[in-house]
Amino acid sequence: MGKVSQRIEEFILALLVIIQIMDFLEILPGDLDYVKKIISWSGIGYLFYKASISGILFGNKKKILDLSIVLAYFALIVKDLIHFVNVAEDTLFLENFYQIILDNNVAIATWGIYLGFLTLVVISMYTAFNIPIKKPSLIAATREEGIPKTIPGKILRSIIILIILFSFFAIVFNLITEWLAVALDAPLVVIGIFAYLFLIIGRHKHFKTETLVYKLGEFGENFYTKFIELFHYKKTIYLGIMGMLALHLLTEVGNFIIPYLIGLKDAFYFEGLQEAGHTPLIFHYFKDIIAAQGLHKITFSLAYAFNYIAILFLLVVPAYLWYKMFKQSKFHFAKCVQSLVIASILTFLTLPMLKLEKITSQALVGVDIQTRSLETTFFINNYLPDKLLVIAITVILSLVIGIIMYILELNDKNKKRIFVTLIGIGMLFFGYYLFLFLASHLTYYLAAFKTLIALHSYILLIFIAIQALITVVFYIFGYIFFIYELSKHYRDVFSSV
Repeated sequence: MGKVSQRIEEFILALLVIIQIMDFLEILPGDLDYVKKIISWSGIGYLFYKASISGILFGNKKKILDLSIVLAYFALIVKDLIHFVNVAEDTLFLENFYQIILDNNVAIATWGIYLGFLTLVVISMYTAFNIPIKKPSLIAATREEGIPKTIPGKILRSIIILIILFSFFAIVFNLITEWLAVALDAPLVVIGIFAYLFLIIGRHKHFKTETLVYKLGEFGENFYTKFIELFHYKKTIYLGIMGMLALHLLTEVGNFIIPYLIGLKDAFYFEGLQEAGHTPLIFHYFKDIIAAQGLHKITFSLAYAFNYIAILFLLVVPAYLWYKMFKQSKFHFAKCVQSLVIASILTFLTLPMLKLEKITSQALVGVDIQTRSLETTFFINNYLPDKLLVIAITVILSLVIGIIMYILELNDKNKKRIFVTLIGIGMLFFGYYLFLFLASHLTYYLAAFKTLIALHSYILLIFIAIQALITVVFYIFGYIFFIYELSKHYRDVFSSV
């Protein structure tokens, strides 16, 4: 019987892995895609329940509180359920269900927010009056412990708890359920497959299908669980907040950069964006390379490769820095990596084929990364007549500067200077990205304020106002804190340059 249950478990895990791969390749049928998103969505909620939000926030684990908080949070983001329906394709079995959701989308979203908001108010009051705050916990880190003895003290405690519950929702739960359960679940599984196969091949180990299935099944869960646990203790809360900021850029690799390379785009994100500017970069490349002649094929290829390397570096470096701080280890880039990145960034700045803009869609908030062909980059198109010559000169100069940087890096002091310069460029890009992200949020909130004031929906207005305030504080002070912790952690590197 044990072997039978094991085989059933393996079959279920293998089926889920196959579904994730099909989702990554954009060949998953519409009904299955919708069900998979709901399963992933619910799975993250279960991990928060399992990790015990009450333990994280209050230091006092109460399963009924954990369940109530998770359900309240889901009620607040029930609008995502509607968005899943809006972007659903090729439905066979869920058409009637979709129609019910669409016919009642305003009522579902509104009452979801009402229910979630009031549930969190009740939880805040109940906790303040009945649950002692213990260490280690997020609220205990604010020097709030035990149960207040006076009514005013309990009311003040209720307000503090409500603010922290909202902050945890806006900064952690909302973003993690959107990113890790919807945007990155399929790419994470595919990365896990390649990582596992790489280890197998690299270490010449025997390949076992059963081991692969279990490894992939654990891959996402272990990542999510460890990340959520960062918010358990005062000494790791800052790492959790910094990680949430770094994940912003890392998710764009899954949302935009990988799809632009392989030519497959997820409807969940691209459906809410304008059509123009989202042609996969690989399509632009093939079109340009076919038209190019002789040596221009090489310079075109290098220009596209350098652009891709540059944007990948700029998006990944904050997460890499965060990971090294989490591990309490120093890091460096190899000389060949630093010189290649410098050549790539120079090409990206002079021949930019990827452009960042804030999203202004009513359905989405965030940063939009758009593509364009090599010959339509603004620098060439607007100022210089001989495009092919300029492309060749620009790419060759970038390559030469990269080689010069490699030679200079033979001196350790120069290598450190170049390293610090690259980190500085990465953090400037990080700040610019977060500025666009925050600007998109504020555009959305201002539009929501006008609508809610006109409708006299003051409870919803209060909820949106609180969320807007938390968002502003998180992005502005979070970025400043990231810079501060980075400089503190690598003070010896900066001081020795």
